[in-house]
Amino acid sequence: MPTHTRVLLEDLDQRGCGGQLDFTWQLLEFQDDKILAGHVGPIWCHVYGPSKSGDCERFSYHRVERRWFFGAKPKHVHQLKKFLDTLK
Repeated sequence: MPTHTRVLLEDLDQRGCGGQLDFTWQLLEFQDDKILAGHVGPIWCHVYGPSKSGDCERFSYHRVERRWFFGAKPKHVHQLKKFLDTLK
């Protein structure tokens, strides 16, 4: 199982929220790093991918305010922001 998928499933289990079936998920790749990006509606996006230290983590991006939740930013932040800002 890919690391981003495992981290997504562990995160959903820990938060007790089950599957997020209303999310639209897309698998992205930047410099051999696979990143799972999902969104529902016009405000929040969730990203499961490598941090700057290389560990796979969950990151949340507020599309209206164009900021990362708690200031935590994933690796490839500039490419991801360009992609996330284009989502409908």
